[in-house]
Parts: sequence; structure tokens; C-alpha cells
Amino acid sequence: MGEKTFGKGLIQSLFELPDGAGLAITVAKYETPSHSDIHKLGIEPDKLVVQEPISYQQIGTKDDLQYEAAIELLTGNSVLANAG
Repeated sequence: MGEKTFGKGLIQSLFELPDGAGLAITVAKYETPSHSDIHKLGIEPDKLVVQEPISYQQIGTKDDLQYEAAIELLTGNSVLANAG
């Protein structure tokens, strides 16, 4: 539910070296349950719900179309219909 994910699929550990430099090493990767690599590909949702950027205060409100669609999918009811 939502939009295609960014595709960040690698997990890195950061190490500080004695001379002050740093080293990033890939230690794991994210996969789907069927073991498909998502790095740089992302995941397409089962249901596309396009959302223009909203403010932090709007998350989980009627302005959050993805939240509204998820609640409706999970409950079979509109959140606004149950308010009040």
C-alpha cells in the first residue's frame, strides 16, 4: 500500500580508523520473502496510493491518503465514517 520504495537494500557498519578516517562495510542486505534483492530496485506496492508530500503534523490524519487507504483495507471501513 503506497508508492514504490526507494530501493535501499544494503546494511552497512561504520568503523573509525586510528588515523581518524572511516570505513563503511556492507554486512547484510534486505530481500523479499522470496529472496529477491531490492537494492536499487525498490518494491512495488500491491495497491498504488499516490501521496503528495505532507507535513509531519498531517501524518495519520485525513490528509494522509496512504494512511486512510491502509485503515480502510485493514478494517473494511473508512476512518472518516467512524469519526464522531
